[in-house]
Formats: sequence, structure tokens, C-alpha cells
Amino acid sequence: MKLLKKFLGDVEQMIDTLTPVRDGWQDAYDAKSEKWQESDKGEKLQERINSLSSALDNLESAKDDLGEAAQEDE
Repeated sequence: MKLLKKFLGDVEQMIDTLTPVRDGWQDAYDAKSEKWQESDKGEKLQERINSLSSALDNLESAKDDLGEAAQEDE
């Protein structure tokens, strides 16, 4: 039980750390011109944003699963 709660806290901390990074990248991308967004640099940044968004989605899912498991163990 304690271990599940620790893992849950660790996952929540990762989400809290990575979300502003993703949001900052997205803001930087959005602030650029359409021409820049379509350039190699723009496409690479968009790929990074998409990858980080996917990772965050997976972390959110893991958080939900850990939260459910922790509640079941109480």
C-alpha cells in the first residue's frame, strides 16, 4: 500500500514537472510564423510536443490505475 502511494506521488510529480515543459514548447511553437512551423525545426518541435503529450497521457493513465489500486488496497 505504501509503495503504491509512493509510486502515485512519483507519477503525479512527473506530470507536474513535464506539463509546463510541454505547454512552453506549445506556446513557443504557436508564437512562430506558419512558415517556421512548416520548416524542419518547426516539424521537429511539433514531433517533440506530440511525443511529450503522448507520454503525459500515459502517465495520466498510470496515475488513474495506481489511484484505483491504492483505493482497493485500503
